[in-house]
Order: sequence, then C-alpha cells, then structure tokens
Amino acid sequence: AQLLIGNIELGYWNVRMFEEYFFIDIVVVLRNSGPSELKFRANAADFRFIGGTKVFDADMLDISVKLLNKYEQNGNPIPTLIGADEINLKQCVPDITFGDLWNVIRRWKNYDISIKDHTVEINLVKNQMGKGKVVDLSHKEAPEPERQFNQGRSFEFKFTEFEHEEYEYTSYFIDRTGARPKPYTNKEDTEEIVIDALPLPLKNKDTALTADDFLSDTGRLQLVLYSGLKDGMNFTEDPENLLIPSLYSNHYQEWFDFLLNTVLWKWAFNDYMINLSELHNKSTIFAYGRNHVVKEFSQRNMGDDILETEIETYSLE
Repeated sequence: AQLLIGNIELGYWNVRMFEEYFFIDIVVVLRNSGPSELKFRANAADFRFIGGTKVFDADMLDISVKLLNKYEQNGNPIPTLIGADEINLKQCVPDITFGDLWNVIRRWKNYDISIKDHTVEINLVKNQMGKGKVVDLSHKEAPEPERQFNQGRSFEFKFTEFEHEEYEYTSYFIDRTGARPKPYTNKEDTEEIVIDALPLPLKNKDTALTADDFLSDTGRLQLVLYSGLKDGMNFTEDPENLLIPSLYSNHYQEWFDFLLNTVLWKWAFNDYMINLSELHNKSTIFAYGRNHVVKEFSQRNMGDDILETEIETYSLE
C-alpha cells in the first residue's frame, strides 16, 4: 500500500499477514504550491479478515487531514483558527450543546450556579459551603426526621473513559479514608463524578513540544493551555493543573471531606409564605441544635398563604 500527495510518496507499507493494521501520523509541509491531490494505492484482495471472519465490505483506509498551520504568500504564519479568508466554526469547536459545555466547566472546577433577578452567579462550591445567611427553622423541626449517615459513601472521580495504547489518565477512588489512584475496586454503590472532556497531553513534534491531538472525537471537549505561535508551530503548556490529582487537591478535597463526614436530613413542615421568604438553596439552616447546608427543597402552595416545604440538608456530626 502506498500513500502519496501529488507525486510525493508519504509512506509505503508491505502487508503480508492477515489482520495487520498500521497507525500513522504524518506532517506534510507544502509551501508556495497550489492544490495537491492525496492518493492511496493498494494491490489487495476484495475482502479482509476481521476476527477471523472474511468481510467483503470492510474499510481499507480511514484517514483524516487536519490543517496545522497556514501561511501568507510572504511566508508569515497565520494562526490555525484565524484565517484571513475563512473561519469554519465546525472545525474550531466540538459538536456539543452549550449545556454540555457548561456541565464540563462546572465539573472541572466544581462550580455552583445561582440565578436571581435575571443575574447568573457562578462560584466555587468550596467557597459557598455554610456561608449563606442563617435561617432559623428550629421551630419547624419534625419529631422524627429521616437521617442518613454518609460515612460509608464512596466516589470515583475521573475523566470519561477511552482506549488508547499510549495514554492513560489518572482517576481517584475517594472515601472517608482519603483519595487513592488505581489500582482500586469500586463498591456496588460507588458514585461516579465524571468530567466529559480531556486535557490533551504534550508530545514532541518536529522539535516542538505541543499538544497531541490523539483522540478523533468531535463530540468531546478537548482542552489545551495555548502558549502561542512560534516559527509556524503552535505551542502549549503542561496540562498538569487540569488533571484529576490537581483538581482534587485544589477544588474538590474540601467538598468530599464535607460530604463524607455529614448526615443527610429530610423532613417536612408547613409555614406561612412570609416566614419563608429568605429560604433558598444557598441558605444556612439552623435546626436540631446545629447548622445545615441545603441540598435541595421543594414547596407546594396549600392555600391561605401557607407553603408545604420538604427539605433535605447536610450537617456535620
């Protein structure tokens, strides 16, 4: 099999064994040239063996071509995503919705969102825990509230899984004893916290240390720490601060410690609407002789300005 661009040979492979595959990564530099034709030639049978089975409609070649750099006529490089003649958004952004993008951002740094009077506020969860205005609900305590102790909970904190022979990303198993990387075994009820994105690793390419776009997945957000264009090459920084160990230490550890040392409370009560005007998701609740952080609550209008409230909170023991 032979791969050419114009009349220039990019590679030649002599395949003699069944089910033999080649993975190639070639950088081609074309200067001061017009359109070039990419050609593939092969002398082969009209079938392939896949898993020992003869398949007549199997793919022979799967190839993608990506523009790394573009140059002006005088030889000056143009940044890849900003061309003087065109901007193709489909090539610049992943195939995801804005909601998907927000969920990735929220999970990556453990953000919380609140909306009030058409204003959206985004804050780190660790900076919000127990900081809300105290609302006294001690006079609305249920005689026997439902309580759930969280000391036995466990979490797996990771990026979306993928298969690649060269790269593997660290994930953490987290319980009350702390966090640990693989190898570990999840429990049946281990809760997953998954970031559906990947920070791209660094790789030497033509003496330049830059991000390796190794994953052909247009539906997944892939991040780089871009450090600029030099001599026609895009340079990026080490993504260490975007990886699970750094995220856990800087944005998640306090939150996990809180969850794993708390009790979940659930109870319901009725009260006049005016008495509950300051109750919201960011409130700090005082009840049962201690402060609580609101997990969630719902309210139903019972008529005569009375609200039935069902509330779930976390409290430290």
